[in-house]
Amino acid sequence: MHQRTRFFTNTHLIVWAAGVKAPEVLATLGLEVNRANQLMAADTGRTLSDDRIFTFGDCASIPQEDGSFLPPRGQTARQVALMIGTNLTRLLKDPNAKLDRYVYKDLGSFVNLAHFNTVGNMFSFFHGGLQLVGCPARFVYASLYRRHIISLHGPLKGSMILMIHGLNRLLRPQLKLW
Repeated sequence: MHQRTRFFTNTHLIVWAAGVKAPEVLATLGLEVNRANQLMAADTGRTLSDDRIFTFGDCASIPQEDGSFLPPRGQTARQVALMIGTNLTRLLKDPNAKLDRYVYKDLGSFVNLAHFNTVGNMFSFFHGGLQLVGCPARFVYASLYRRHIISLHGPLKGSMILMIHGLNRLLRPQLKLW
């Protein structure tokens, strides 16, 4: 069994969603959902229907202080997942532990248009953020991509994947003709 899935061997149900709408199966679980089938949750990540269930990402509808809900973005899912991990660790040590509450902080976003251009902004929460275009934006985008690959696959496998990507850039033709 893969090492990362060993944690889930005693669970009865695991739901994973990708996209901006949660899977319809969530509406059949007897938990409170919104129109997008997202589980209604507190800002700690706990569902409103059952405090033993945590949700994040596209499965979660988590309110913010201003009455809005978290945007369906990868950085939001990652930030909430890290907070939930901390909260679960606390709960395992002390069932009455005080849980962290999530407050959305937009760290920015980037759009890569192949090798032609990259645009984006960083630190959007700070007076509009820092706008980047061209080479600096491409560097930040590539750095974030590398960090994501290593976070997703682990340091060893992630580094090997990145090395193979680099070798492919050297070996494959720059222009594909049909």
